[in-house]
Amino acid sequence: FGFLPGPASFWTLSAAATQVAGAGLLTVGVLARPVALSMMATMLAAVTFHLLNTGAEGFPLAVVSQHSYNFELAAMYVLVLSFIGVNGAGKYSV
Repeated sequence: FGFLPGPASFWTLSAAATQVAGAGLLTVGVLARPVALSMMATMLAAVTFHLLNTGAEGFPLAVVSQHSYNFELAAMYVLVLSFIGVNGAGKYSV
């Protein structure tokens, strides 16, 4: 997290707390929108980190050695969490 201001340990612990506590809250639908948006911000930082370290890696047509782009999974999470952040938890949430 060298591109973020402040000590790296703060951002590491913040990301871990957001992902652990957020996953539980999102599972039951408690505070779904703010939790999804905070988890999305964490994943946006992960996408930025990967793009700054490895670049776009020839996206979308290159064949990379590990058979997936480094930012691909985090980018998918950003899309899913933004959907939940906009639409909310749904009618079966707590």
